[in-house]
Formats: sequence, C-alpha cells, structure tokens
Amino acid sequence: MYLYNGKELQKDFGLDWYCLSRIYFGNYGARFYDAELGRFHTQDRFTEKYSFQSPYVYAGNDPIKNIDINGDSLIVLNNKEGAKGYGHMASLVGNDKNGWTFISKEGRRIDPETEDKDGTMLFGGKSTVLKIEFNTIDEALKDSRIGSYESGLGFETTEKEDKKIIKATLDKAKEDYHVLYNNCADAVSEGLKVIGKNPGTDGIPNGLTGDEGISSVPNKRFKAIENRNKDAKKIDIDEERKKQNNQ
Repeated sequence: MYLYNGKELQKDFGLDWYCLSRIYFGNYGARFYDAELGRFHTQDRFTEKYSFQSPYVYAGNDPIKNIDINGDSLIVLNNKEGAKGYGHMASLVGNDKNGWTFISKEGRRIDPETEDKDGTMLFGGKSTVLKIEFNTIDEALKDSRIGSYESGLGFETTEKEDKKIIKATLDKAKEDYHVLYNNCADAVSEGLKVIGKNPGTDGIPNGLTGDEGISSVPNKRFKAIENRNKDAKKIDIDEERKKQNNQ
C-alpha cells in the first residue's frame, strides 16, 4: 500500500511504518518513517557526510528545497554562463543503483579535419551529442565534463519514466541542431514532456516571476520550467559539488 509521499506503508507486526528509500545527491540507502510520531527511528546511513546536522533529519531538514526520494530522478542542469551568457542546459537521469545518464545537445557538429561546423547558423546542421554514463551521482558531480553546470531542478521519477526520458531526450538531441528551433533546451524539454511535466514551452508569461513565455534561450527556458512545475526542487549544483570534494 502506497500512501504518504507515495511511499510504501509496511503494516507488518502492526508497525505502520513507511519505507523510505533515499537519495541525497550521491547517497543511496533506506530508512523507515513512523508517521504517528513524525520521525525516523534509525539514523541516516550517510550521517558521517553531514556531521553538521542531526542523523535523524529528513531532506537536510529542509524538505521544501531538498529531495529525499526513491532513488530515481531527473535533474535538469543549467550553466547560465554557457553560450556567451545565453545559457546551456542538459539532463542527468537515473539513480545510484542502476547508474546515471548525462545527455547534452552541444551544438552543430564540428569537422575534425577542417574544424568547420556542419551546416549554417541560418539553416542549422547535424548535432553534436554528449552522452556519458556514470555509476553514481558522486561520480557525475566530480566529472570535469559537466563541471560548468552550477544550478539544477530535481524531479522525482520512476525507473520506467527514466527510460522514457533518456530515449526522448536522446532522440531530440540527435536531430539537426538549430540555435532557435532545436537547441539544448529543446532536448531537455522533450524529456520532461514524456513524463507529463511542463516542458517550459506551455503556459502564460508572468512578469512578476520573470517567466517570459516560450523562449529558445536556455536561461529563460530553465526559468520557465522552474515556474511551471511546482514539484521541481531547486538544486545548488555548485554547493553539492563542494560537499563531495570536501569528503
């Protein structure tokens, strides 16, 4: 039976505890939550990494900002300084049990001999796609190839949804690149769309939040995705990376 937060309610021995598998950006384990008392009866198995807080807290004691989920997640990454300040987006999908997949639509393909880009700025050209497999989120955060991303949005997913996201994002990334009509943001949006999330291209502009409607500019698309998905959790990727480097 799945009730609170979509977690499985274990009624064995009359305990009525929730099984809470946990990912805390690099760590995977499991604890049980006692809903009647509103607390965990066991310590976080990775408490040594977070000595500054109680070993019994949930989501870093800030469930509005952080995520403790079932191990599967989609992280929409953004490098706001990429593409000369217009931003660059990518997707990181998976869990520490089955591994993580990073996908980025990098731009028009470059001929290794001539160093010329395929096609033209006006009409686009064949895409360069960066796809990297990681065993853990720790490994991903420490990899220099994705070290430029400083912020992210986290979404809870299932293993089945992960597969759909990877396929949709990769298929879109492989399509010909166009800076206005088929860029890095569009590949990310496609992955969100297949799991029923707002891809940042559906909605009404909102001047109060800075949501400017449909935009091909990655920085603006990232903001639109954040504003239009209330379940999206903001992630300070730089801060998570610092935690990993300090361990």
